[in-house]
Amino acid sequence: MRRANPRKKAAQHENYVRELLYRRGAELVIRSGGSYGPADLVAFFPDERLIWLVQVKYVGDKLTEREREALKNLEGSYEVVAVVAKREREGWVFLPI
Repeated sequence: MRRANPRKKAAQHENYVRELLYRRGAELVIRSGGSYGPADLVAFFPDERLIWLVQVKYVGDKLTEREREALKNLEGSYEVVAVVAKREREGWVFLPI
């Protein structure tokens, strides 16, 4: 019997949680698939003016101390800025929306 690819299984769980966040009222959910960053998903709830950084745990529910610290350091540390990346002759530029 073949074992499921751990990355594929993780992606399935992240996509499932992504759908749950949409049902909960998120307007946009971004999956950071395959990253080793502190958040697997970033969910935007405009009605509450909230952004959730979500770490998906499908085996166990404990965050490591390092994961917990990384998420807490991100919480409330940033201003949100929406930009568009545009290709120009000189290269790519980032423009505020």
